Amino acid sequence: MSARVRFSGEPPNQMRAAPAMAESSGGQSLASALFSRPMPKTYPEVAYSMDIFTAASIGDNDVIKSQILRGIDINARNVSGWTALHYAAYLGHEATVSLFLDNSAQIDTCNARGQTALMLASACGNLSTVNLLLKRGASVDRVDISNRQALHYAGACSQNTVTDALLAMGADPNSRDQDGMTPTLEACSAAHELTLLALLGKGGDVMAKNSKGDDGAALASECPSIVQIIRQHQDFDDMGIAYGPKKKMLKVIQKYKEVGAIVVEQFDVRGTASAMPTDEIQQTAVREMTSTLRFVKEGNENIKQYALEALEKLANSSNAPQLRSLLTNIIDLTEQIAARTTRHAYK
Repeated sequence: MSARVRFSGEPPNQMRAAPAMAESSGGQSLASALFSRPMPKTYPEVAYSMDIFTAASIGDNDVIKSQILRGIDINARNVSGWTALHYAAYLGHEATVSLFLDNSAQIDTCNARGQTALMLASACGNLSTVNLLLKRGASVDRVDISNRQALHYAGACSQNTVTDALLAMGADPNSRDQDGMTPTLEACSAAHELTLLALLGKGGDVMAKNSKGDDGAALASECPSIVQIIRQHQDFDDMGIAYGPKKKMLKVIQKYKEVGAIVVEQFDVRGTASAMPTDEIQQTAVREMTSTLRFVKEGNENIKQYALEALEKLANSSNAPQLRSLLTNIIDLTEQIAARTTRHAYK
């Protein structure tokens, strides 16, 4: 780092030819007067040392290690109350975070706003850093000065993968901050489908109201896709149905996250009739069963086609409405298949 910024390729302290200018009252041009003064003193790069906060911000572990060896206070704070760990977590330098933790950095220390490293990493979607902090014991329940937890930050910033990680460690989707906002309400307000679905899957309450009296639907009023998810969630909860399209959509999304594709089983109806009894009543049952299985096979092929179209559109986030429509078709057809095959269930 230099003591000053120079935009000239000329060596320091070298005078440049002054452009022609009107002479001053003393008979000397203003430019000549300015350039007659000595240039500021310059210093070599080695004369400067990087502070630990800057080193943490850019993930320069060599500088950090040298400072640790010199006995620097690794938990020292700057004027904003940030420690070096805060900067490393905020900017997603997982190896640097690990280095600090290995050298006794306080994992849940807070800055002036009460934010922990986990909160900062969650807001920025730094999943690997979040997982490291959780593994090393970071608290998911710690709150900032506004009573917001790490899950609030993830929900408000549409960080669905981080949301999943925090929920897996027991974070509360219905924890309220000082304004009555919960992570679930934050996801409604941010209008991010996957984040909201993750929170609903862990008991997130879209009927809760913040201090202004707004529930999830009110906060998402300008986003039809979120409103649709909320309505489906409310409908099936009100009806007391334990397993409906809402949960089927959660299973579809979860399966896609696990395997990266929608896997549909093949059905084979060949030889079904020949394997059944042959008297008249049972022949009628055979025909009905064969018809049902043929329906299942055709429906299965349609499901596969819907899934392929959905996967093609998934690459472009602007296609989210079309993707939801395709997933809805998958769910509806699954319901039809289930209803049809139930007619032939036997013990």
